[in-house]
Amino acid sequence: MEEDQYLTPRQAADFLGVSPTTLWQFERDFPDFPKPTRITPRLVRYSRIALADWMESRRAAT
Repeated sequence: MEEDQYLTPRQAADFLGVSPTTLWQFERDFPDFPKPTRITPRLVRYSRIALADWMESRRAAT
């Protein structure tokens, strides 16, 4: 099993091929978008595996 990596918002946006603003819009507009882990009130990280799974589910739905 692959070990998960936790990405900053910028890294998560780059991983998805979108801007950080679009990443925020995905969180707002898609209920199934993976929620970030909030480490402190200002520090969040995204699971790379959860993002990859979400992208795959979006591809499979189209």
